[in-house]
Amino acid sequence: MDERTAVQVGSSGQAPERRPGIGLRILMGLFTIGMGAVGVLGLYVAMEIRSSAAELEDEGIETQADVVQVTATTSNDRLLHHTIDLAFDGADGRTFADVLDCDGARWEDGMDTVDVVYAPSDPDNVRLVACPASSFSQALPGVGGALLLGLSLFIVWRAFRNWRRRARL
Repeated sequence: MDERTAVQVGSSGQAPERRPGIGLRILMGLFTIGMGAVGVLGLYVAMEIRSSAAELEDEGIETQADVVQVTATTSNDRLLHHTIDLAFDGADGRTFADVLDCDGARWEDGMDTVDVVYAPSDPDNVRLVACPASSFSQALPGVGGALLLGLSLFIVWRAFRNWRRRARL
């Protein structure tokens, strides 16, 4: 038999398992680390959203805010939401903030004032009174972050298990 066409045969009589090159392993490792980092970031954002909502619930003050400007966000000629630039008299004087209008379009054309809730300790923490404090969209970063972090930990566990199994052979 010619040496160039010879196949190495393992002790079990089968051809050895082909392993991915080092470049692919490094790429998958970086991808897994990135996926884990995005997962942790998603969990952090969810905690910040929850903290912000709790702060408004605990110490929030209702007031009237003047509508400075409204920007409509659309997709395929369908209204997604309004971004409302507001000005209101907060604890530190005149405060300006941006808020998103929630589902159901609480803001309508011609409205000069809207009711808002703000936290005196953080006047940038503002929401419209008519918008609920929590919704599915606020929980989405936490759910997505937990899934990505869990998947990345599963990949690391699986890679470590395969490495240990190969080391025993």
